[in-house]
Amino acid sequence: MDAGHDARETLRVLEQSGEFFVVKRNPRRENPYEWIEVVQREGEVTVQDAQKTLYRGVRRYLQATETPSPISVVYEVTVRHQSEDGIPLLVEEVEVQSFWTNLPERPEEVLRLYQEHPEQFHSELKTDMNVERLPSRKFAVNVMLFQLALLAYNALRFLGQRAIEIEQLLP
Repeated sequence: MDAGHDARETLRVLEQSGEFFVVKRNPRRENPYEWIEVVQREGEVTVQDAQKTLYRGVRRYLQATETPSPISVVYEVTVRHQSEDGIPLLVEEVEVQSFWTNLPERPEEVLRLYQEHPEQFHSELKTDMNVERLPSRKFAVNVMLFQLALLAYNALRFLGQRAIEIEQLLP
């Protein structure tokens, strides 16, 4: 589920259901810079280069009910040292993604499972194809534009996946 479902009551219901789940955490008023100390102490460095350091890990447990299964917080924290064009940053940028889950999987697997859920593709479609705000006041016109964007997005995604499969043609 996306961050719109991040509430203690939702977690309690999910935990009582006995099903496995992944819910993106809503950072609310969390300061992302406070995560730097946490990830340096607990996290595992998965990528480190001149531009950024990427940490992944499992942080703490929350028990929404009295059942013995804990809910973990899986996180991925990116600390950027340089901008994308290679200019060193005066103050590091910190981006935090964190998830409530009861899965026993490693953080990489939890992140992969979340990224594959359908709402994520809908979000990518809107941002990648620049259709977050549709231009017309007419619903029928916006439906047509959204369908065209969906067709273009799927075609580009298909072509990208096919290109990856043909390694000898890649530069």
